[in-house]
Amino acid sequence: MRRLWRRAGLGLLIAAATLPAVGARQSSGMPPPLSRRVPVDDRSLATLEESVRIFLEAQAGPGDSYLTLATRYAATVRAAAAIEKANGARAVAAGLFFAIPFETLSPEYRVRALTALFPADAPDEGGWVHRVPEGDDGQTLEAIALWFTGDANLADDLAESNGIEWAPLPAGTEITIPGAILAPELSRPGGSIALPAPATPATPPAATLPPGQPEPPKRQPGPPVKAGDLTFIDDETGGYAIYRLKAGEALYSSVVIRFTGRLDPEEVSVAAARIAQLSGIRKITSIPIGHPVRIPRELILPEYLPLSDPAKKEYETSLAATRRHEMKARARDLQGVTIVLDAGHGGDDVGARRNGVHEDDHVFDIVCRIKELAERTTAAKVMVTIKDSSSGFRPQPGPFKIDQDEIIMTTPAYSPRQPHVGTVGVNLRWYLVNSYYRALIAGGADPERVVFVSMHADSLHPSVRGAMVYVPGQAYRGGTYGHVGRLYNRREVAELRYVKFSQQEKERSEGLSRRLAARMIEAF
Repeated sequence: MRRLWRRAGLGLLIAAATLPAVGARQSSGMPPPLSRRVPVDDRSLATLEESVRIFLEAQAGPGDSYLTLATRYAATVRAAAAIEKANGARAVAAGLFFAIPFETLSPEYRVRALTALFPADAPDEGGWVHRVPEGDDGQTLEAIALWFTGDANLADDLAESNGIEWAPLPAGTEITIPGAILAPELSRPGGSIALPAPATPATPPAATLPPGQPEPPKRQPGPPVKAGDLTFIDDETGGYAIYRLKAGEALYSSVVIRFTGRLDPEEVSVAAARIAQLSGIRKITSIPIGHPVRIPRELILPEYLPLSDPAKKEYETSLAATRRHEMKARARDLQGVTIVLDAGHGGDDVGARRNGVHEDDHVFDIVCRIKELAERTTAAKVMVTIKDSSSGFRPQPGPFKIDQDEIIMTTPAYSPRQPHVGTVGVNLRWYLVNSYYRALIAGGADPERVVFVSMHADSLHPSVRGAMVYVPGQAYRGGTYGHVGRLYNRREVAELRYVKFSQQEKERSEGLSRRLAARMIEAF
């Protein structure tokens, strides 16, 4: 259950019809006592914590920051924020080790960590065989699915394909990860396994640079660089940006949320405390107008960085790729348009709660009203993923009716009740929407005239409220998606169990969704 705060904004989740449901873990704080750690190269070690969590422990060099650690070890520089959170937002200092969560690692370092920790693993004709080592009796299918497929939700597939239960696995157990869901970094076309070159032999590094190891280049202080409302200063700590507060602005909303993109209350508070300390601010709620607020460079969203910054260049390149895709279809009175509506949560998963109102009831009522309005005033066809068993699609005339009898309209229908609340319902919606989409295209519908919108009422930081739109980011949609198991015995799943997206499909999905999102925000 999400935390509840004084104010909540209505968030609209916008996605293309082929948006996958992706499960992810979030690590926070430094790892507790280690279960096992083995060298990967001369400046990093792979750590298996409590048999289920993998980190890469990387030694920082002079001039390093969370941004440079992300550049060196992660799949994208945008991982800097997650790495900072995993290390309790402590300052980066040369010689110290910093945990890089497995989920953020680049494909190369994921493979290096896995092969270092599990040297007995090997490919076979069916995919990849993982052998639970001695002393790791606590390994779970969920952890193994995350490591070798990139999606913890594929644990169902591993249980089904290996004929085993979900209980923690005893040492010596062999788990075959089918090639269809094996992470791309572990396989090449033709089925051969892409193992990395042997890591440089190493002993656990000391708190200083190993003998003969060249120091990474320090960021040389230079003249201030102006980028929009920010002025960037380079120094040996990795640099920072100065923002001068204007009348009526607050540190939380006008600096942290705006420039770092953090929305979770805890993350906002951690970032605000760090910025206040760096800026010499003693009382966050009474900052003088014009005070120079210093924001660590690695916290700043790439769109606000100077044009010369690698993260800015990566962001602009990605954005340019999505902007090439335009919606060319035009429809008077929405003739020929199909709107697929989804209301978030449902059943035992009520979402956020405030003043006696549950998020699932609130957003379902919104979906019912949009459906009624669209069908009455336009020529659009409306399809829905979830239905209230007792009231159908009737908007509530008065106080919201609190119930838990919603069903997801798969064949057969699925009731999101205990003990299977959570990702199963989300994943089945994904299968259902894609089934709708395929049926529409088979019936002659124009793909550009199919729109998918999922409604949520997020409960985020108190200063975040109003309309918000989420779109499917192409950078976050790698790998193969799909599920097996008893709960997935649905017609829509059998139609197409596994899906993998090409780079062009991901770019098109993000590009068109961004355009739709912009129009919706303008409408508000």
